[in-house]
Amino acid sequence: MKKKIIIVLLLLTLFGCNKNESTDRINLFSNGLLAVEIDGKWGYVNTKGDIVIQALYDEAAAFHDDKAVVLINEKMQLIDDKGKNILSKSYDELYRDISTNRIIYNNRSI
Repeated sequence: MKKKIIIVLLLLTLFGCNKNESTDRINLFSNGLLAVEIDGKWGYVNTKGDIVIQALYDEAAAFHDDKAVVLINEKMQLIDDKGKNILSKSYDELYRDISTNRIIYNNRSI
């Protein structure tokens, strides 16, 4: 399991990091948490490498303002830093507009 976390960290370093121009340091963590894939599911680790949100999700986005969008069982949720869904339900589509900090959702009609 540690080997997979290290591989994910290396890949993020190479392809998906934010670079802080003022210090020339790479910051992989958002709100002190990093999304990692463990055995085909996604969860979150802290800066010490401890799993703080269990790997239950099919997909997981970075935290922004203490919230992250995740996919579980083909539905999207907005979770807090404890992994709790902070909305009243799950949605077919759920996106964050970082420029306005708004959450955009859609539930498809059947």
